[in-house]
Amino acid sequence: MLKAKDQAVTAFPDVKCVQITQDTEFVLLACDGIWDVKTSQDAVNYVNKQIYKDDFKNEHKKKTIQDLVKGVENLMDECCAKDLGSCGGLGCDNMTAILVEIRH
Repeated sequence: MLKAKDQAVTAFPDVKCVQITQDTEFVLLACDGIWDVKTSQDAVNYVNKQIYKDDFKNEHKKKTIQDLVKGVENLMDECCAKDLGSCGGLGCDNMTAILVEIRH
């Protein structure tokens, strides 16, 4: 019998504790459908580029809810399979993502 963390469907999350600092802009929480397609760092880089656009001139400009929603929508679109015939493979799993913006 497989351990709970080794089951196909599991409630055994990948948890990482990181201290929030002045440099922390956001936290990205997502289910395995996202992590099957992108590494944690790739997803963070993608969201950072989509929302903050690495635009240091406007780094203190507050982002709107629409900016945050659009960035997460784009991440999910990027992770979804482009071909429905490929379902069963990458990009066909359930996908959920939550972006928590940290405002100091």
